[in-house]
Amino acid sequence: SQLEGLTKTKEVRVPGTNFINPAEGQFTSPFGFRLWKSGKMWRHKFHAGIDIGAARGTPIVASKAGTVIFSGRLSRTYGNAIILSHGNGVETLYAHCSKTTAKAGDLVRQGETIGLMGRTGRATGDHVHFEIRLNGTCIDPSNYLDLPDTKYAAVTNKKDAATGGGEDEGDE
Repeated sequence: SQLEGLTKTKEVRVPGTNFINPAEGQFTSPFGFRLWKSGKMWRHKFHAGIDIGAARGTPIVASKAGTVIFSGRLSRTYGNAIILSHGNGVETLYAHCSKTTAKAGDLVRQGETIGLMGRTGRATGDHVHFEIRLNGTCIDPSNYLDLPDTKYAAVTNKKDAATGGGEDEGDE
């Protein structure tokens, strides 16, 4: 498979883990290096999270209880995003939201809706880009989530091979 060997990273365990999936949908892009087209050049770029695709407006929920430390337009790449702090240096980021519903300072419960899926920032399709950060370093969320029935999106052309058919376009 084209993706084999691109997602291997040193495993780091997050203390007190009990994360849930941030949204219902199709797991469309893994953590790690992937092909990305920049102009006419194909390059391997690092993808700092995972992507879950579904229809615009699909609820995005807090993967773990925490405090909202950011909610709004984060960057040209991430678009509208929410960042939660879970204590002990653990944070989660949810990007490309069509709308953020949680506000900075809010205490949110695990499973509480914090935003709606969209394609703001550099994205070619509606999805949530989800990161887990430990002391500022992104780690592979798939090590902490229950994604047993998910599959990578079908790759139908070179453009989809680069983006996974609706994922982030650019550095994250």
